[in-house]
Amino acid sequence: MISYYFWNDLLGGFFYSGIIKLLMVQHSNFSVNSIGHKFGSRPYDDRRSARDNFLINLITLGEGCQNFHHEFSMDYRNSCEFYHFDITKWLICFLSTIGIITDIKRASKSIIKKSYIQQQQRLLDTKRTKLNWGIPIHKLPVFTSEEFKRLSIINKDKYCLLYTSPSP
Repeated sequence: MISYYFWNDLLGGFFYSGIIKLLMVQHSNFSVNSIGHKFGSRPYDDRRSARDNFLINLITLGEGCQNFHHEFSMDYRNSCEFYHFDITKWLICFLSTIGIITDIKRASKSIIKKSYIQQQQRLLDTKRTKLNWGIPIHKLPVFTSEEFKRLSIINKDKYCLLYTSPSP
């Protein structure tokens, strides 16, 4: 009606305010389950495909923290950080503060922190397996004190490598 009144373009107003708005809202909602499960970080659990995605969080007004949502599904929030953009979380918190909503469910801070630390440990363990830690202890040569004394006397003037690792 506004476009008809100001620009005499009823069809253009219907197209822009109706169809394009509908397409944008539906595509942003559908992107949560496609883009939000493919791109982003998994700070709480990497066994599921859900990820936290900053861009999806902005586009959908707070639905982009899928990793938190799937890990703590009973929590009313989509993220535990106060600065994460989540309009629904802020509204529910406000309505709870003024007494309209009661008995909201939250995951405890210790459970959230435990999940976060366990995930970081899994990431560290994965990185640790890819590092070259040198010769394993069970493959190092073992000398008795007599053998060591004998080898040190024999090689006292030489630079001696008792074990060399293969060249890269």
